[in-house]
Amino acid sequence: MSKIAVIDIGSNSVRMQISEVFGKSYKIVEDYKKILRIGDNVFQKGFFDEKSVDNLVIVLKNLKSLIIGKNVDTVKIVATAAFREANNAFDVVDRVKKEIDFDIEIIPGEKEAFYNYLSATANFQLSKNDAVVVDVGGGSTEICITKKGDLIKSISLEVGCSKLTKLFIKHNPPTIEEILNLKRYINDRLEGLNINSDIDLVISSGGTMYNLSEMYYKEKSKENEAVKYVDRKYLKKMISYMSIHSIDEIKKLAGIEPQRSDIMLAAMIFIDILLEKTRLSGFYTMKAGLRTGLTIDTINKMGIDLPFQNGESVIFSRLIEIGNKFNFEEDHARQVNKLALRLFDLLMERLSLDKNYKNILEASAILHDVGTFISYSGHHKHSYYLIKNSELLGFSPNEIELIANIARYHRRSVPKPTHKPYNDMTYEEKLITQKLAAILRIADGLDRSHNDLIKDIHLTEEDKALYIKPISKSNIYLEIEGANRKKDLLENILGKNVIIK
Repeated sequence: MSKIAVIDIGSNSVRMQISEVFGKSYKIVEDYKKILRIGDNVFQKGFFDEKSVDNLVIVLKNLKSLIIGKNVDTVKIVATAAFREANNAFDVVDRVKKEIDFDIEIIPGEKEAFYNYLSATANFQLSKNDAVVVDVGGGSTEICITKKGDLIKSISLEVGCSKLTKLFIKHNPPTIEEILNLKRYINDRLEGLNINSDIDLVISSGGTMYNLSEMYYKEKSKENEAVKYVDRKYLKKMISYMSIHSIDEIKKLAGIEPQRSDIMLAAMIFIDILLEKTRLSGFYTMKAGLRTGLTIDTINKMGIDLPFQNGESVIFSRLIEIGNKFNFEEDHARQVNKLALRLFDLLMERLSLDKNYKNILEASAILHDVGTFISYSGHHKHSYYLIKNSELLGFSPNEIELIANIARYHRRSVPKPTHKPYNDMTYEEKLITQKLAAILRIADGLDRSHNDLIKDIHLTEEDKALYIKPISKSNIYLEIEGANRKKDLLENILGKNVIIK
């Protein structure tokens, strides 16, 4: 296990992420943000003023203390648009090196765009879409255009929400003419980039638009998630509101970060123009764009490819990553998942299961044993807790609760009214938990030796019995014994004997 820290010195904020690397996965153990707006003076006068540099040095000194306290092995620091434009940028780099012994790399816009693309590949199944990945930063905007997962074009435009605000918004609130001039300017900069209705996914990273997504989720009383979808109707509503209200009034909006209240309008207009060009009804946001991409790139340079980079679906790969965080047996998890999904297909009609629950079962099967990270004794209960408190990409909070409960019942006790998490579910959720746990229990039993011996499963049925026949060329006595020990829940649901042999 090693620890890496990545620091992103942006025009608006300084962000740090510290991650522990476990084999083929990593876990974020520290996430820091400080809004400094160091780019404001650069975009007006062309250089960092003394106060901005002093504030940056103080923050970086504090981050070094955190890094030392966390026993970090590798530190990677990048700076973006403000450093690219400031005529005294290298003086600042030299001062940071002298006072803190930090090496800052000033990266070109195209490299910044690539890191955002890497982050998107970790959070979205891009192979199924033609997408635009956009980061409206303070001083620049990075755009990646992808086609079925392949990166077609990376562009860095020297326009960000802070710079656009300084250039066009002179009044508080802005005039209609200022808004129109801002829109024309953005449209002109996007001309010729081939962003049109062929695009079926717009993904926005960066703190300003993620803050907007937090406001949207707060208004809609939705559970907070690392990846959020924002409806264009809400975006247009907020553009209208911020176009006619003062900064002081905007600061009172629920969930807004006050330090972004003056620059959010420009960022929103940029995204709305993209949506207009693509004719999409909304966009997605990512919590950590550049930092995630930089973390992935740093891990890759350690000789490690993460699961989602090996051609498997992103959601499945992220489940494998979570399992690796808790040192699970990956081969066993994959085998149990294969058998569980086979049983799902065989039993779906008999159990009146909707095919959409198959991905719920898959997540439970992959993660059913993660509780052994805490203790083997009672690990099914620990699995519930770890799954419940993990960020599972592509699943809602209610679905995560369902996944955790199903995994909770993969061994020993079947669901009971005295179990509070189970009892707190709706009647329908309880039924789904019982049915999918019944499948998972048998699938887990059929890999009792953890040797991947079962290659397929056949199923036949008579009036009083259901026959499950595991297919193998090996001695599978332990597997059959293990499955028979866990068939009780399925028998109760079907109301007939289940014979496994």
